[in-house]
Amino acid sequence: WARAEALLWWMEGSHTPPLVTTGTSGSLGELDDPNTRILFGGTELNDEMRVGGRFGGGYWFTPKRDWAIEGDYFFLQEKTTSYHAASDGDPILARPFYNIVTGDQDSHVMAYPDLIGGTVDVSATSRLQGAELLLRRPVVVQRTNGRNGPADFALGVELLAGYRFRDLGEDLRINESLEAAGPSTFELYDLFKTKNQFHGAQVGFVTVFQQNRFTAEFLLKLGLGNTRSKVVIDGETVTTVAPLPPVTDDGGLLALTTNMGTYTQNNFAVVPELGVTLGYDINDRLRASVGYTFIYWSRVARPGDQIDMAVNPSYIPNNGPPAGPASPAFSFNTTDMWMHGVNLGLDLRF
Repeated sequence: WARAEALLWWMEGSHTPPLVTTGTSGSLGELDDPNTRILFGGTELNDEMRVGGRFGGGYWFTPKRDWAIEGDYFFLQEKTTSYHAASDGDPILARPFYNIVTGDQDSHVMAYPDLIGGTVDVSATSRLQGAELLLRRPVVVQRTNGRNGPADFALGVELLAGYRFRDLGEDLRINESLEAAGPSTFELYDLFKTKNQFHGAQVGFVTVFQQNRFTAEFLLKLGLGNTRSKVVIDGETVTTVAPLPPVTDDGGLLALTTNMGTYTQNNFAVVPELGVTLGYDINDRLRASVGYTFIYWSRVARPGDQIDMAVNPSYIPNNGPPAGPASPAFSFNTTDMWMHGVNLGLDLRF
């Protein structure tokens, strides 16, 4: 048999702290001031519906259908959330952080009246795919009539066992450009990138009811294995003070030499899946179906969770020699996520 499905799924969004703010000459976009307004961040990103596809097939080894092998691959479309803001100084634009030296909320001002003008661009991208390879073994088979055609009634329960793979890649990038009196220009970026890959064993069962040409299928799977998470943090600042040539330094604002680098971690993870599918046999070989799938994935690393908002300003490029605690710091943070949605499919039996 072969199956093709169109997927209309939702995936839990990636949370990010407040990244861009505006305020008054008194608040300067600092988060503890009531006059500050968050322009971007503090919410979940890329939680809208995604279109995707799932393709699979299988083969019964014997005419009695005692054993079968099947596999499938699915993907969801890449989703990107983008934000852009520009100001010649009015309104004020800022990027908030917590100043560990003063112990207060602080901000990096990108635009201020008559002093600084700047722009900021934020993009968050997310990609998901997966595959599995399973053996099927019927344990309950009941049929009435329809021995040579569609059954008047049939009940089947099949055990599943095999391998599951999941791959989630996400990134969050903040680009900033500002010009101050002098003239001096600053171009900088912060990048937080994550990659999660699950490899594990999978067991489960599927129960199928058939009444004439109508079928109802109930699916339960449980994947147990390892999630390898990789986090990349990078940043850079390019400073130009006319007429001198540009100077490049490592670090931006939230990605500094104190937390930049590539980090990996392995965690035991569980990936259960629930599904229900209703089908109609168009003929003896072709079946149309509509269904619902829910998948959970424990302990994944996501970009926004790797951001440390506590900053020692002396480590920011062009802000003096570093002194005091090295911050922001890196700490591996993982969370659980889910995905679910509707499946529209066609099955071909041959």
